[in-house]
Amino acid sequence: MLFHFSLMAITLGANYVAALRKTEVYVWLNNLQ
Repeated sequence: MLFHFSLMAITLGANYVAALRKTEVYVWLNNLQ
């Protein structure tokens, strides 16, 4: 159960970081224009 929970937390963390990166790139591209 603990292993499953940590795996879920890692997945959520990775998704959060990926979304953050996409937002950063989107804002950066908008600033170029």
